[in-house]
Amino acid sequence: MKSFLLISLLLPLLAFGERHEKVASCLDSTEHVEIALMLLYSNVELVPTCKYLDVYRKGRLLDRINVRKTLKSLPTIANLFSQFDSVERNNQVRYYSHENGEKNLAYVKTLNQKRKPILLVGYVEDSISWGKTFYRYDSSDKLIEETDYKFYKYSRDSTLLQTNRNIYLDGKLKETHFTQYVELSDLVSTTDCYFNSSGDPVEQHHKLQTKKGEQINQSSTRYGYQKDRLLSSVVKTGEKNDALYFEYRGSRILAYRMKNGVRKLIYTFVQVTAKNRQRD
Repeated sequence: MKSFLLISLLLPLLAFGERHEKVASCLDSTEHVEIALMLLYSNVELVPTCKYLDVYRKGRLLDRINVRKTLKSLPTIANLFSQFDSVERNNQVRYYSHENGEKNLAYVKTLNQKRKPILLVGYVEDSISWGKTFYRYDSSDKLIEETDYKFYKYSRDSTLLQTNRNIYLDGKLKETHFTQYVELSDLVSTTDCYFNSSGDPVEQHHKLQTKKGEQINQSSTRYGYQKDRLLSSVVKTGEKNDALYFEYRGSRILAYRMKNGVRKLIYTFVQVTAKNRQRD
């Protein structure tokens, strides 16, 4: 369950954070896709066998989601680096991009004596920002902290755009703290997420406030799981309350929304495997 956290944070962090990404907003116009991502990332046993997720609403087929294609489309540090050539010299690995016959430096990763990354610096040409990621380890070489900073690329004073701090315990993600500075304003957005001993997110708190600390709004999200670590509920409270509940019936996953104290079925996800596949 290493991925599934703040999918809403994944794209802004694609160059400097592998782990964000897990929990999407449940209130979007493409909510069935985001709910499907939550299910795929939380229920890892679906991925090896499930080829598609067919999405039904009110008994009608709404969409067919290609599981592997969807998961592969999400950027991670691993597949990001796979797009570049790399050259290792001493304790540094330099990654280069190639475009229109030109070779450009994209990333530099600095390693310690035990070949673990201690610093990652990004120089992506087509990005509006550049960033640094620092890594800290304990005495047994386990990662305990990963902190990245992203700066506005064309600012002479290196204006800070966002920071992200991941804290690990015994090699597992324990909590994350994400801060984003809203451009051309004095607003600051913060998101804190906490995980259980299995590495699954259990609480997420979001705040929007001014740099002086004046609060604009806030919301909280809690995640529930069954004994076998299947996602059972996502409950969001704040300006706009929302509660999702999941029920597993063989190859079907029923998604309910709580409305006026009553659970209402909103989507049915049907797992399509190679054996029960109906169409491509």
